[in-house]
Amino acid sequence: MGENGYAHTHLRMDGRTAALKGSPLRDLFKQLHKSELPRHMTGCDLDFVIVEKNPDCIVAFYDLKRTGEAVTFAEVIGYNALLAVAPLYLLFTAGPEALEAGRFEVHRYLGGNRGPNPPTVRTELHARLASWDEFCGWEQGLRDASKGKTS
Repeated sequence: MGENGYAHTHLRMDGRTAALKGSPLRDLFKQLHKSELPRHMTGCDLDFVIVEKNPDCIVAFYDLKRTGEAVTFAEVIGYNALLAVAPLYLLFTAGPEALEAGRFEVHRYLGGNRGPNPPTVRTELHARLASWDEFCGWEQGLRDASKGKTS
């Protein structure tokens, strides 16, 4: 067994993969999907899926939001469906500087109703994190809690 009780496997993230900042191709697809398809063909993106390999499961879903940013009706539809798989956390941050420092207010998404305009959502404050070290500890807690749970 390796660090934090993880078995050593050939599954590794190489340095090039870890350094990726995003995909211009993915961003172009999202923009074209919005501009080229009829308005009723809506969707939403999700920022990150946290996975565990021992046992294989989805630990949680993350969606990053700027502080004060609302959840859209499309996100409510997607989030509600994802709750059947794993918890979903909204990571609120004030902007790029706060993000780089690891400052987040984390809310667990509990459900929502897409019907009203704007949609209604239920969340609970889960954590206030001031650094990436704190974020690492918080996420490790999620991973530890997921042990024994499979999706």
